[in-house]
Amino acid sequence: MKKRFWALLLAVMMVVSVLPTAAFAATADPVPSVSTPDSSPVKITKSVGEKNNDGTYTLSMEAYVTGQVVTTNPEPLDIVLVLDVSGSMDDDITIVTSAEYKHVSNREDAFQTNAFIRLHWMFGDGQYWYSEDGGKTVYPIVAINYEEGLDAVYEYVYETPEGQKTFRTSWDGPVAPSLSTPDNIYYLTSAYTTVSKMEALQGAVNAFIADTAAKNASVEDANYQHRISIVKFAGKSKSSVGNETYTENGYSYNYSQIVKDLTVVNDAGAVELVAAVNALKAAGAT
Repeated sequence: MKKRFWALLLAVMMVVSVLPTAAFAATADPVPSVSTPDSSPVKITKSVGEKNNDGTYTLSMEAYVTGQVVTTNPEPLDIVLVLDVSGSMDDDITIVTSAEYKHVSNREDAFQTNAFIRLHWMFGDGQYWYSEDGGKTVYPIVAINYEEGLDAVYEYVYETPEGQKTFRTSWDGPVAPSLSTPDNIYYLTSAYTTVSKMEALQGAVNAFIADTAAKNASVEDANYQHRISIVKFAGKSKSSVGNETYTENGYSYNYSQIVKDLTVVNDAGAVELVAAVNALKAAGAT
């Protein structure tokens, strides 16, 4: 819309520059006004009044654009989230809460400053990384080749987006210090936590609801805002909207049913959707 406005404004300026000016020559008589055709969306009128007492003239000019301003609304989406609420969703999973690449020389089981030369003997390939920027960008070491001799030499092969690259080290220290020092070798240390599959699912869905609400906040007309519906999937189906269970052979099962019908994800709608998601419990088989 901004591009269209500036284009029309530029057109106004161009038309003004080409309007006839001969009629504005010095004269004691008023000059008829000069204007653009009625059919033009760009309206410009120029006129010169009678000669002033001091010999000057008063120039009057009006310029404006006719037509309607059209505002385009985004295409709204109706999103249906189908969530597994079977009994297995109570099982625990391990997720990474933090990860950091550290110099291998800091590892407790390192023998000496350049003990990384022998680490593959203890831990195997594929667990170490190569980096030249302090661990910010890392590449997995995919192979370690050994060359026997007076000074045992190791060739490390690491994978990059451009293909495999290598660097070499000797038993007594790096052959090429600019390419290979202990600081170039990293290992990944991570912190973990255990949550149920249901807790992980609820967290992911709630984050999606919040993201959708943030996008809708920029759309004033509710008719053009995204909507979300929550559907749970487990046992027998039920056509009514709710979060109901049934008992069979002494066990409790979730119905497969709509938990929350399509809801505009504004502030109030987001609260309702999150409450519906958090109320889900794992029960029964799929």
